[in-house]
Amino acid sequence: MRLLMDPCTADLAYPCYGGSDAGYLVRTVDVHTVAFSGSFTTGQAIRGDAYVAWTPANLSTTTGLRTYAVAAGGTLDPVNAGFTNFITSNHVRSYRAVASCMKFIPTGAIGTRAGVVGLGYVPSVAAMGSGAAGHFLAQCQKKASTGSESHEVNWIPSAADENFTTTGDYNDAGCGTAFCVLKDIDCTATSTTNAVVNGYVEVTTVWEWTPAMLSNLAVDARTPSPYTSQQVLAMFGDVTNVLYAGAKNAAVSMARMAGRGGAAAAIEYATRSFMGSSNMRATFRGPSMPLLTY
Repeated sequence: MRLLMDPCTADLAYPCYGGSDAGYLVRTVDVHTVAFSGSFTTGQAIRGDAYVAWTPANLSTTTGLRTYAVAAGGTLDPVNAGFTNFITSNHVRSYRAVASCMKFIPTGAIGTRAGVVGLGYVPSVAAMGSGAAGHFLAQCQKKASTGSESHEVNWIPSAADENFTTTGDYNDAGCGTAFCVLKDIDCTATSTTNAVVNGYVEVTTVWEWTPAMLSNLAVDARTPSPYTSQQVLAMFGDVTNVLYAGAKNAAVSMARMAGRGGAAAAIEYATRSFMGSSNMRATFRGPSMPLLTY
């Protein structure tokens, strides 16, 4: 549960997936810089729109990551990008995601930041077709002005994510997907034909992987967990306690440093639901009480 809420720093732990399958655990961090082409003046400050979706079960050199960027107001048409990281090594026979998160980290000057960052999760591949940024932003469960808070969404496993897969396997449409939408974001032209978003997307993932024969590594069978992944997720009550735990933790930590008065206001803000209405600690939309509250 801790790892699902904090894939970046929590201790590594095996997932509560079915079967006696077992492998080794590893944490990877991948960075994606969002850029687009056009006709610009070098150094020009412009606005852009972008879409980035992450489906760890479908990782290969061409899939798993879907992204697209364009000058503000243009049409977004996501294409496969993919990562080439540890999991694509020929030492890895198969893999499955245990926990993952996606962050958008602004890098532009605070005084020139602009636009909105939307975050979302769907328990299946976000095959949303093409459209304007507003089309994608409407499908985000959480939205905030650029740099106004921590822009982070956690991935959670669907039933399809429990199976080991390989980079050469087919893409499973039932696997969980986390996504980020940038609308009217501040960008900088790096040349007369290229512009980059003033920020980057960071993806941290914990994998369970089995070695290929050439690695000469043995893997012992593991006794199945007495809990299923769905039982673990049900313990959170409102699943948004998992999806946006990073943003909540950041707000609470900053509030504690700001003093008691600021803490009360910021903690109240951090506990609001992703729909925008107040969700105080005594009120939960889920069927059971979360183990962790703020």
